[in-house]
This record gives sequence, C-alpha cells and structure tokens, in this order.
Amino acid sequence: MQHDSWRFWESMAAGCLTLQVDYERYGCRLPVQPQSGIHYCGIELGSRESEHWILDTDTATLAAVASAGREWALRHYSPAAAATRLLNLLGE
Repeated sequence: MQHDSWRFWESMAAGCLTLQVDYERYGCRLPVQPQSGIHYCGIELGSRESEHWILDTDTATLAAVASAGREWALRHYSPAAAATRLLNLLGE
C-alpha cells in the first residue's frame, strides 16, 4: 500500500491544515511518524467522528495543528533532514 504523497509533505511544509488518512490507524509507517490531531488531521474512512472533529474544532486549534505540522515536516522531511537520515542509514 502506498502512503507517501507529495501532497501530504507539500501541504504540511506550506503550513496548510493537512487532511490525510490516519497513518497509525491504517498501519502506515514512516521513518519519523507524524501524530494525528497534532501534526495533521487523520481521517478514518467512513467515520462521522473524523468529519465532526474537523468541522467542530475551533479555528485556533486547527491553526495550531497546521503550524505544528509545518514545523514537524521541515524538521523531519526537509531535503537536509532526508539527506541526513539517508547518510546515517548508509553509515550503519
């Protein structure tokens, strides 16, 4: 199953509120795992609860998630961070 998406990384790096399937719930694993509700809005397919969380959450909280997602993406998935991770893997 593919779970890596340029849209995911680009939207987070741009500071957008990012909607994506809940990585943890669906077993997607990344070298550094983002947290749903902290770094992005994780969606459970077919769940009204996921939909209501987004619609009922105040804009300040949604803005905080977007900001935390941007910070997280730049810290862990910027070109420098990805290159460093690769070099560390090759050195092991």
